Amino acid sequence: MTVQAYTLLKHQIISGRLPMGMRLNEVILSRELDISRGSLRVALRQLETEGLVTNFPYKGTFVRSITEQDVAEIYEIRTLIETFAATKSMSYLTSDLLSEMEDLAIANHDYIKQGNIEKAVEVDFRFHEIPVKHAHNSRLIGTWTDYYNDVIRVVILSTTMKHDRAYSEHTAIVSAFRNKNLNNVITALRYHLSQSQDICLLALNTKVRESKASSERRKKL
Repeated sequence: MTVQAYTLLKHQIISGRLPMGMRLNEVILSRELDISRGSLRVALRQLETEGLVTNFPYKGTFVRSITEQDVAEIYEIRTLIETFAATKSMSYLTSDLLSEMEDLAIANHDYIKQGNIEKAVEVDFRFHEIPVKHAHNSRLIGTWTDYYNDVIRVVILSTTMKHDRAYSEHTAIVSAFRNKNLNNVITALRYHLSQSQDICLLALNTKVRESKASSERRKKL
């Protein structure tokens, strides 16, 4: 049950169903997720070590918020990882793998139009993961995996505000790979990640303003 509790809670947090800054009430969560409070506490301790929740003595456990500094650092690391992966994987990305990336770009576009953010993020992550997996560097894959939680959380933020631009940026990356033009790949990747970062910051600031407005309304009641 502890593994189940951990998996359920982690998914709820990463997907945004448990929003940033939310206080995690053990009684309510154990009832809603149908898990014991003992298993829930163990899961929360594990999630705290992963940086997804924060425990404040005498106040409770809260979903850790993402700050502008977090976004900046995550995208710095993403840019380093993905541009390096592009350099290393160029000769290993077959026509079939590039076609798979194109299919994922289309799927991402379709899911965004449908409003299915969770699936859009899933296929977006798989798109970007292909060059990383084919860079033939196990430590690079390990680093990418270590950042999975944070990357997914910020991508969910930015995906809620993306439209057609994500598709055109993805196809530009694939096209550059097909042409074996590393400079164009790097340029397309950097542009795409820069745009994603800007949108993520916009979404984050929007959420902060909405949270403050909601708090002010509650004070007036």
